[in-house]
Amino acid sequence: MKAKELKNLWDLYCITNKIGGTVDYTAINPIAMMKYKQAFTKVSKVIYLTLTEEDDELCMRYIRELDALSRWNFGDKYGNLSEEEKRVNERIKQEMKGWTPINNY
Repeated sequence: MKAKELKNLWDLYCITNKIGGTVDYTAINPIAMMKYKQAFTKVSKVIYLTLTEEDDELCMRYIRELDALSRWNFGDKYGNLSEEEKRVNERIKQEMKGWTPINNY
């Protein structure tokens, strides 16, 4: 396995651990739950693109989007966010050039 492929898989491993560790079915925001479930489709696409080396640019885009999702604050099950969580989300949005897990998934 090439170094780039190995890095992609380690990144994916870390991201899925972060996403999987955030699920608390009693207090999770329903939108977050939906987005986390949808993320597994992208995970499978990243694995496929990494193994086949078909589209490196798309693969890296998916990894960046999954990473942003893993850091995104959805708030409690009612969507309430603290000011710090809002600032973090705004930084993620700027870093992703307007993309957010809410508006584009």
